[in-house]
Amino acid sequence: MDWDAEKSLGYLPQQLHSFFQSEAAYLQRQLSLHQLTVVLRDAPDPRHSNHKIRVVNEENPLWYKALYAERGRMRRYLSLPSLDRIAQGLDKNFDPRNLSYQYDSIYRNLIFQRLTLGCEDLMDYLHPCLEVCDYFELPCRREEESINGKLIFSEDIPF
Repeated sequence: MDWDAEKSLGYLPQQLHSFFQSEAAYLQRQLSLHQLTVVLRDAPDPRHSNHKIRVVNEENPLWYKALYAERGRMRRYLSLPSLDRIAQGLDKNFDPRNLSYQYDSIYRNLIFQRLTLGCEDLMDYLHPCLEVCDYFELPCRREEESINGKLIFSEDIPF
């Protein structure tokens, strides 16, 4: 089956909904907890009295920074409700005539990429979801490792 990010998750089989919904809930949590904050600190090499520099105190999630760099302006106040709709299974089809639910489409596509290609997130690698790859008949990259000369897949490593 072909993937269409402009359609709501309702057209997918029920067993795939949970993968998209849990990933949307995870992304929503990450976006609400991590927001770019900048603070003023004393300059390490002051050139005048009260010389301050801006320092990043907290950063946006990596996936959000990449999406922002790719698409230009992404608005957090539109992103959070969109991710919530997807997580609740209430997302709607994208309508290009009035741009309604455009963010739903953007985030469905991001989630699809994360579920089918895998991604690095918070110093960890998230593997592609085998069920989603199988449904869309996509090759699923899995990291292979060798332990004691036996070839195993990283999903099977017991730690």
